[in-house]
Amino acid sequence: MSEVAQSEASAIAVVNFTIRTSDGNELAAPGIPGVDEYVVGRKSRSGIEPGRINIFDKFMSRRHCRIYWDAEGGGWMAVDLDSANGTRLQG
Repeated sequence: MSEVAQSEASAIAVVNFTIRTSDGNELAAPGIPGVDEYVVGRKSRSGIEPGRINIFDKFMSRRHCRIYWDAEGGGWMAVDLDSANGTRLQG
């Protein structure tokens, strides 16, 4: 169960995500300029992948949620990827 919040770091669409893990720790996950979609999940065996945010949390699924830029709505969206423990936003 992770809480995802985002804040824009500059006008060039650099984004920093703050992810709160099940034990209450807050992790800063810097975005990559030009990347408009991320998959958040437990660390994968393949290591670092562009657009992937790896979290070490026993309640995190391998592919827990997807965060993406919704150009039509003009904001970041998060969608749970059928994770075992769900995804909470802002709470």
